[in-house]
Amino acid sequence: MADRGVVLASVKGRMQALRDELDTVKDNYDLKCRECEALIEEKNQYDEEVASLNRKLQMIEEKLEATEERLEQANSKFEETSHQADESERARKVLENRNMGVEDQLSANEAQLRAIKESAEERDRMYEETARKLVIVENEAARTEERAETAESKVKQLEEQLHEITSSLKTLEINEVQVNSKYMHI
Repeated sequence: MADRGVVLASVKGRMQALRDELDTVKDNYDLKCRECEALIEEKNQYDEEVASLNRKLQMIEEKLEATEERLEQANSKFEETSHQADESERARKVLENRNMGVEDQLSANEAQLRAIKESAEERDRMYEETARKLVIVENEAARTEERAETAESKVKQLEEQLHEITSSLKTLEINEVQVNSKYMHI
């Protein structure tokens, strides 16, 4: 009978130890669940940031396209103005050969030519300014892309950590099932 009491006390002690171990496993499980939720929230925040950066990148690309269109228009106008300047110069020479006595008309054509050249120089300045802005936009796009790549890298790291935690949780669940199974057999 005394052996039976010792065995019973031993079984009760073992059951208490298993309960304590089960409580510890449950606490660890709860902690890991909270960590997973925090990681998922952090991943969602990074996803939002990546989406925001992608929207900004799209806006920058749209601005770049608009700037390129304006640059193309400016170049077209510049070519047209340059062509007009060439035509004015030819007209001036023809008039000079035909009418040496018509100095007033010649002066007017020269003034027109100066205005066209000034316009061409202004267009050159506009072209240079547009090119400078294009470089700035391209640099901003590159920095935005780098930030997006960094965010994606961090998201991948977080996903790997989440996978590791999930694996740990599965291992803990298996251990809990084994402990429960052993407990049931006792």
